[in-house]
Amino acid sequence: MYDIRGIVKEVGETKTFKNDFKTRDLIITRVKKIKKQNSSDQIVNDFKIQFTQKRTEYLDKVAIGEDVKVSFDMTSNYWDNGTKKVLIQNLSGFGVSSFGMPKHTHIEEKEENVEYKDDNKEDDDDLPF
Repeated sequence: MYDIRGIVKEVGETKTFKNDFKTRDLIITRVKKIKKQNSSDQIVNDFKIQFTQKRTEYLDKVAIGEDVKVSFDMTSNYWDNGTKKVLIQNLSGFGVSSFGMPKHTHIEEKEENVEYKDDNKEDDDDLPF
């Protein structure tokens, strides 16, 4: 189980497939601040988390722009159509909590800052390639 905190960018519509299988996507944006030599850079990532079946209802009250913590698990499977084998990976959501909840609801806030240590001060390009 993993948790991620971010701002809601998009809440998808519920899609229903054969045998009443339902899915609904949530896209959140996470901003990580990186401290590097007196400058404050940041990395912005979008994550798509898929909720299935009854859990699709968890997204009914989630609003765009809301600060949320999403609980998810990672899944992956190979899909083979006979001519090609493809690895499919998914972030499967099973919980979402809003940081705008009443004060009686306790949610731990995780630190999102990463310290950057410059081991090679002569080389400004720290890319491995």
